[in-house]
Amino acid sequence: MKKLLFSLAFAAGFSVLNAQYCIPDSLDCNDGDVIYNVTFAGINNDSDCSPDGYGDYTETVDPAQVVPGETYEISMDIGDGWYEKVSMWIDFDNNMTFDSDERFDVVEGDTGGVFFGEITIPSDVSDGTYTMRIYLSAAGSSGDYPQDPCVDEENEIYGEIEDYLVQVGTMAVSDLNKNVSAVYPNPVIDNFNVNLSSKFNANNVTVTVTDLAGRTVKTFGSASSYNVSDLAAGVYVVKITDGQNTETKKIVKK
Repeated sequence: MKKLLFSLAFAAGFSVLNAQYCIPDSLDCNDGDVIYNVTFAGINNDSDCSPDGYGDYTETVDPAQVVPGETYEISMDIGDGWYEKVSMWIDFDNNMTFDSDERFDVVEGDTGGVFFGEITIPSDVSDGTYTMRIYLSAAGSSGDYPQDPCVDEENEIYGEIEDYLVQVGTMAVSDLNKNVSAVYPNPVIDNFNVNLSSKFNANNVTVTVTDLAGRTVKTFGSASSYNVSDLAAGVYVVKITDGQNTETKKIVKK
């Protein structure tokens, strides 16, 4: 029986320092306890099971862009290998460790799919580049969740860790919003609109709507308005892509 833990850890530090952070050596994501997508503040990375359960994207994915004091939505698409938990650590004191007072729990006890959380960047965080760690693992027969973000365990744990970078800066919110699309109104009754960010090629945009089980229920081309009047009330995920850029948004259908 597996043990469950999905934890998301942010750790302060420049990419050249990333090697100083602990790297787990006892993770196995081949049984469905895997991270398929991370979407957060400009990061939108699709992936599969990483070798040895550890994926380092600090050099290959552009950093998330955040502002102190602001709150950002994070969405995670995770596998259904077992019951999963999402937690987060941010190494605000830049001491290369993930301390207990730097931890935030996001999701617990779910069995795969797309899940959402909110991350608030403290107002007193200094400008700089920080390492973001995402840690997923699965629960065992006792129902406990491993708490060590370094996965320093004697026995192998089912799960996966991915590292990214987060850039904290005091840029104007208006500048930041140029890289983020808006979906409105939300909640929606009949139609919703998409205000595309400047990074998208509007001529190539495709908009898909999926339920929380991952089933596609609507697919649209580029338009000024999208009709979902025939959908049942509930929460859905809107994915916007032009083949080069992708964003994921959550909507509530009334």
